[in-house]
Amino acid sequence: MSKLAAARAKGHVEYELTERHLLRLSNAAGRRIECVSGRALITAYGETTDFSLREGNVFIVPNNGLTLVEAIGNGRVRVKSPALPGQASLARTLRRAAELLRRIWHAVQGEQKALR
Repeated sequence: MSKLAAARAKGHVEYELTERHLLRLSNAAGRRIECVSGRALITAYGETTDFSLREGNVFIVPNNGLTLVEAIGNGRVRVKSPALPGQASLARTLRRAAELLRRIWHAVQGEQKALR
């Protein structure tokens, strides 16, 4: 059995990434992208920001839209099958909540400056 076939049997595939060569994922909601080595930059459909991963960090693909993974330099990522049903929507909800809290924080800071 080849390394790729063995990895797929275990529910994951590893990709060696180089700068300016994108890994394109679609229909991948709930899949876990783990940075195995180096650094990776992830752009996911519908997200307002890009995500930077270092070795050991994990990103859960939030939807079935296009997700792009690019190395910063050279690196390796592991793409795993979804671990739990609904994990992608939970990750998306948590990111949106964090964004909302960030906006509230900035608004409060702006009001405090205006009162001074």
